[in-house]
Amino acid sequence: TMAAVHNQLGVSAIQEGNYDEAKHELELALQGEPLYFAALGNLGVAYARAGDTPRAITCFQRATDLNPTYEQGHLNLGVLLAASGSL
Repeated sequence: TMAAVHNQLGVSAIQEGNYDEAKHELELALQGEPLYFAALGNLGVAYARAGDTPRAITCFQRATDLNPTYEQGHLNLGVLLAASGSL
């Protein structure tokens, strides 16, 4: 699907350190498939690496709400909550 293509482009941009491009691609993925929990998780990674912890936490919370068995989302959410002093 196009959402999967945008998700992969977002992941590649994260790996290259281009977080603005990553956020753009992942938002496009979510426009196509709003319940795409993995794209939400990847968007959380992009926000976290760009230093926007509140938005990253929101992304991980939404992703784990959509898929309660999304282990990486729970892990990332826990790490960010602990690092931000929210635990």
